[in-house]
Amino acid sequence: MSKTEPKFRFSSRDSVKLSSAQEYAEDGIVSESDYWERSFMSGSTKLYILSVLSKGPLHGYGVLKEIKDKSEGCCTITPGTIYPVLRELERDGFIVSSEAVSGGRTRITYELTGRGKQVLEAGLVKWGSHIEGAKKILGL
Repeated sequence: MSKTEPKFRFSSRDSVKLSSAQEYAEDGIVSESDYWERSFMSGSTKLYILSVLSKGPLHGYGVLKEIKDKSEGCCTITPGTIYPVLRELERDGFIVSSEAVSGGRTRITYELTGRGKQVLEAGLVKWGSHIEGAKKILGL
């Protein structure tokens, strides 16, 4: 295999890996724009989920849709990403889940806990200061 410029790809946990152009093409091309979108999303997914759930309980697909709709399609989370994150947030005590039957289907609904509200508030403060610092660094 000849030396080629490294390309970026993402694993199921959204970690960045380098690969050859051939492996990159086989695994699915991620454009430079997609690279940055996924990089931004991997650091903000939990905050987005908690924020959406602060408005009221939702099932997993509802959370995905709300994030996509509110961001006007800019921020999207895949089902393969959201459900492990929801389980992690529940394990950490930030959300709780409950089962309900709707339209003959059992759906798991997620709701923010008091601890989740606290961590969301702290995250929003931290996010705001991070954005202000980033603007200065990037000259925006």
